[in-house]
This record gives sequence, C-alpha cells and structure tokens, in this order.
Amino acid sequence: MTLAELKPGKLAIIEKVQIGLQVEGLANRLEAIGIIPDRQVQVLRSAWFGGPLHIRV
Repeated sequence: MTLAELKPGKLAIIEKVQIGLQVEGLANRLEAIGIIPDRQVQVLRSAWFGGPLHIRV
C-alpha cells in the first residue's frame, strides 16, 4: 500500500521510500522531516485527484 492509498485517520509504518531519479534532493528532504523506514505515519487529510497529503509523522 502507498501513502496515497492510506485513508485519513489511519496509521501505518513506512517500509521503504521510493523516489524517481528526476527529483534531486527529495530523498534528503523527506529524511529531514522524518519520512524514513520504520517510522509511523498518519494521514490527516488528502486532496482529491491525487493532490497533496497532510500527514503526521
């Protein structure tokens, strides 16, 4: 399951972080804000049509 598929209010543990090669520096930014393997996250809100997610780490 991806983070985008997680329903608002649900908790999950991050297994891995997949980032496309074209996004330079994104891996460092995600790590800096705590989006790393074995970390618990919760989706607070999600926008329609694959828009932004509001999450708690």
